[in-house]
Amino acid sequence: MKWTVILTILIGVFQLIAIIMPLTGTLSDRRRRPYYKILTWRGYTIVVSSFFALLCTIAIFIITDSESNSNDAALKKQLKIRDNEHAKAIKQAGMEYIDRLGANQRETAEALAKYGLKYDKTKEEIIKIAKSDTLRQHLAPYIDLADDGIKLDSINKTNTISYFKFRMKNTISPAKNTLLNLYILEGANNLIRFKKDAFVMLSGNDFAFDSIMESNIYEIPIREDADKVFFYFYGTYMDMSNKHYELKRVYYFDLKTKSYGLPSTFDFLNIKEILIKNGLY
Repeated sequence: MKWTVILTILIGVFQLIAIIMPLTGTLSDRRRRPYYKILTWRGYTIVVSSFFALLCTIAIFIITDSESNSNDAALKKQLKIRDNEHAKAIKQAGMEYIDRLGANQRETAEALAKYGLKYDKTKEEIIKIAKSDTLRQHLAPYIDLADDGIKLDSINKTNTISYFKFRMKNTISPAKNTLLNLYILEGANNLIRFKKDAFVMLSGNDFAFDSIMESNIYEIPIREDADKVFFYFYGTYMDMSNKHYELKRVYYFDLKTKSYGLPSTFDFLNIKEILIKNGLY
């Protein structure tokens, strides 16, 4: 039972006493001296009852006001949480749209390049270039994982060291002076830990069009409680016109299912924050 209900009942009791007392006898006797003895016990009972009824009324007001403030604070907190969730959802949707848009553009450019075609934005039409080599000179190389790009070769007996190998593919046009490092992050219990040591995959190599680079097998220490490994491919390369490009790719490998893919937006934002702090993004 809430305090306000109890206090309301008490107010009713005190008011009932104040009503009944005058019916049972006199409330005052002016013959009495000194003056504070003028009231009879019935009169003092009414005064005391009225006083406590007033206190109960004030207490109800204070409790109601406190509960109202608490409810307002709880409502504001819920609205803030909801707004944050909506903001995260909008941000995630925006990032997924941008990623998907960029992927669609790259896939379109790559598909057209295979047939000696490209999209002219000015004329808004697909045009053909006679020599595919000439076309490729005008398109940016695109380096990413090839099919079966991350492979877990083996794990030691204590499950503390994993041996991985990687396959990278260059599409659309040739690349040169390719520098590529591999950084490792571990995921365990919703926490991501960064390993500062990097593996050098390419150091100024040329990367021919439509070719695949297979890495050596890398020995990667893994914590026993880790459930995911995140691989950050970070580097630079140039096209045939000496224009520079950056390569920043993040993939996860699930140690339980032995599968890999793009990280969730939540994991990616956490990883990006870690990489920025370490000057790698």
